[in-house]
Amino acid sequence: MKLIVAVDKNWAIGKNNRLMWSIPADMKFFRETTKGNIVIMGRKTLESFPQSQPLKNRVNIVISKNPDYKVKDAVVVHSVEEALEEAKKYEGETFVIGGESIYRAMLKYCDTALVTKIDHAYDADTYFPSLDEDPEWKMTKISEEQTCFDLEYYFTVYERIPLSITGIPPPPTVITIVPLSANCLTVSNSTILIGCGDATTLLYPLPASSTNVNPFSFAIFSDSSFV
Repeated sequence: MKLIVAVDKNWAIGKNNRLMWSIPADMKFFRETTKGNIVIMGRKTLESFPQSQPLKNRVNIVISKNPDYKVKDAVVVHSVEEALEEAKKYEGETFVIGGESIYRAMLKYCDTALVTKIDHAYDADTYFPSLDEDPEWKMTKISEEQTCFDLEYYFTVYERIPLSITGIPPPPTVITIVPLSANCLTVSNSTILIGCGDATTLLYPLPASSTNVNPFSFAIFSDSSFV
């Protein structure tokens, strides 16, 4: 899933439920990119559109906590999970288009972010999370400098990078624990030295000096008979 957003140099996206800029080329990019696809948004984003009408030639999925909220020509759901399931019913790409709370809630489900970066700092009250400060994201494309009157901006693409590439080991999904001796055991072909205790459940972090072992792995025991 993708998201599309325009931000200023501080990753601001709006104030008083309105954009703070009007850049025709960015609007055109948004239209052409999302046309014929699925867009997911919050109620406030929908109501910021002209006449609070859904976008034409797209499947509009609107997230609202109000169980009685209804919109003509849009699908209203009441949670992020419902929105994700609803999007699966339609052909085309899915784009998250705002606002702030929806971006933050759905960022973890996205693998690509299309970000128009405006080289100006605005007085704002809503912000997008800075992908430049997130080790899981990396800018992979950037356009040449674009201008709109005195504004300079860039079209960029950020992509989610697997944690193993960023140097942060992912947590193990399956750990097979096999008793090896009285004071050690084997976890995924690596040996962990442990001790015994009388707690009902013991958490044993791996020694920092261990080799060929994920330092974020751990073993949990509820019965000392394993050791």
